Amino acid sequence: PADALDTLGGWPLTDTERASLTEVLRLPQTDAPRGLALLRRMEEDPPRQVNDLSALSGLLGQRLRISPSQLEKYYTCRYGYFLQYVLGLKPRRRAELSADQSGTLMHWVLQMALDPHPDADNPCAGLAPFLELDDDAMAELASLLVDKYAKRYLPEDTARFAYLLSRLKKSMTSLLCYLRDEQKQSCFHPAACELRIGSGEDAVPGQVYHLSDGRTVQLVGTVDRADEWVEEDGTRWVRVVDYKTGTKKLNLKEVYCGLDCQMLLYLFSLTRDKSGRFTGAEPAGVLYLLADPAPKTTNRQQAQQDVQYELDGLVRDEQKVFDAMDADETGRYLPFGYRNGVPSPSQKDKRADIAKLNRIQLHLDDLVTQMGQQLYDGQIAAEPLVAGAGRNPCVWCDYSFICCHETGIGERALEAPAKPFEPEETENEKEGEQA
Repeated sequence: PADALDTLGGWPLTDTERASLTEVLRLPQTDAPRGLALLRRMEEDPPRQVNDLSALSGLLGQRLRISPSQLEKYYTCRYGYFLQYVLGLKPRRRAELSADQSGTLMHWVLQMALDPHPDADNPCAGLAPFLELDDDAMAELASLLVDKYAKRYLPEDTARFAYLLSRLKKSMTSLLCYLRDEQKQSCFHPAACELRIGSGEDAVPGQVYHLSDGRTVQLVGTVDRADEWVEEDGTRWVRVVDYKTGTKKLNLKEVYCGLDCQMLLYLFSLTRDKSGRFTGAEPAGVLYLLADPAPKTTNRQQAQQDVQYELDGLVRDEQKVFDAMDADETGRYLPFGYRNGVPSPSQKDKRADIAKLNRIQLHLDDLVTQMGQQLYDGQIAAEPLVAGAGRNPCVWCDYSFICCHETGIGERALEAPAKPFEPEETENEKEGEQA
C-alpha cells in the first residue's frame, strides 16, 4: 500500500492509472492507508484556505517578521509561501558548488573585500586598502578569498571542483578591478556590507507596520551593500547595491504587483532610520550589479581584457547624483547611458524624482500591510502570478508535487498601470492630449 500511495501522490497520472491504484487501495483485504483520504481530498481540488485561524495565529504569532524575499514569495504564490515559511517545508540540497553556492561565494568575497571596517575574522584585515591595489594584487586577493571560502564552507575536493574554483578566481579578479575603478571616480563609498535590517545591536531597525487588529508586521533582511555620499553642506545620500548572477531588470510593473521589491524596501528602511548611521539620509537609488556578464561575440583574448559589467536599477533623478556616481558620464556606473551629453531619454524609467520615490514607498507600505492582513485571514490560495511568457513559477517550484497545479488554471497575470507610480493625469491634461 505504501508504494501505491506514493505513486498515487505523484503527478501527473492518467485517469486509468489513478483509478486502478485507488481501487487497489480500497480492496477489503487491505487496510486503507491514512493518506488515502488526504489524496482523495486533494483530487477534489478544494480551495487552499486555512479555516482554523486560531491555530494559524499560533504559528505566526502576534508579531510577524518578514523579509522582502518572503513578501515576493507571497505575492508570487500564497500557497507556496505558506508551505515554505509557515509550515517550514524545505527540500534537501547537496553541499556542492551549484549556481546558488557560487552566488553565495561571490557575495562573501565582495563582503570581505569591500568591508570598510574589517574585523579580525576578515582575511582582508591588515592588508593594503582596497583602492590602492593594482591588478596583480587584486588577483592575489581574489585567489586568497576564494580559497578561504572553499576551505571554510565547501567540503568537496575534486579535480572538477578545483577547476570551477580557478574559474571563479578569474571572474572575481575582474569584478574586483571593476569595483576598484568605480569607487576611485565615485563620491559614493561603502558604508556597510551585509547590513542587517531588523533588531540587534548592529542592525538598522526594520519598519513596523500595524494591522487593523493590533498585530504587527516587521521588515527584516540583509543589505548586500549600502553606499554613502556626504556633500560639503552635510547633505547625506544613501544607495543600496545588490550583486546578481545572471540577468536582472528592475520592472516597476512587477514592483507594483509585489515582485522585485527587495532593494527598494531596503532603501526606504535606511532612509527611515531615525537614530542611527543613516539618519536624515536622502534616497539616491538602488543598483543591481550583474556580476557575471554574458560573454560578447569576440576573440578570447579581447574578451578577457574587456569585460563589460552592466548595471540596472533606479536612480534619483538629479544631475548632481548622476555626477556623484559617474563623474565622466561614461554610462559604465549608472543603469542608463548618455546621448548628446544628457541622460538617455529612452531610459527614463531608470530615473525617479523624489515624488515618484515617495509614491513607490507608500505603495510598498500598502503591500506589506495587505500581506499581513491576508495571511492572518488564512488566504493561501494556490494562484501563481505569471509575470510573462516562460515565467510560470510552478516550473521551478519545490512544492509542485504537493500542490499539483495545472498550467493555465487559476493563474494570475500582472495587473499594473501602464506607467506605474506616475502621477495621475488631471482632467485638463487629458483634454489637452485629446485636442
